[in-house]
Amino acid sequence: MPKARVLAVDDQPYFRERIEGLRVDAGYEVVTAASGEEALHVLEREDFDIVITDLAMPGIDGSQFVQRIKQRSPEPEIVMLTAIADVQVSVAAMKQGASDYLLKPFEGQSLFASLDRILAHRRLRDDRAAAALRRGGSDSGADVRDPFGAAARANLPRRPLAEERQKSSRGAL
Repeated sequence: MPKARVLAVDDQPYFRERIEGLRVDAGYEVVTAASGEEALHVLEREDFDIVITDLAMPGIDGSQFVQRIKQRSPEPEIVMLTAIADVQVSVAAMKQGASDYLLKPFEGQSLFASLDRILAHRRLRDDRAAAALRRGGSDSGADVRDPFGAAARANLPRRPLAEERQKSSRGAL
């Protein structure tokens, strides 16, 4: 049984073939697509644990592709690949739903590490969900998909920013 089902989307055959090598090297089941359009057709027929996609592709680019995936289903984890070494691009990819962001050309070990982190995070999330179900539901109200407790932090009392500034300026005198 494979570690995970992976859909690799890149318009460059070299990178598709490199990712497809995961099948042999690390035990993943890999399906490739040469464009966002082709990948969307594949996703209509099959489910994947992880989608690895290039950011810059003709037609539907990686950003648009990720948006369409997340509209269809929040389940697949996304790894964005790009040759653009820009923090703003990386942040934008993460805001769109990417779980990780790797620069091309990437080392095989970097990709393996990314996939391992994603799968470990998914196992933790699934274990928490199973534990909550065994307890008869989560009595804390926390979202079991949120391993870092953002739902719990949202319940903390917050002061308006203006009040914080006044307090800090008074303390500075």
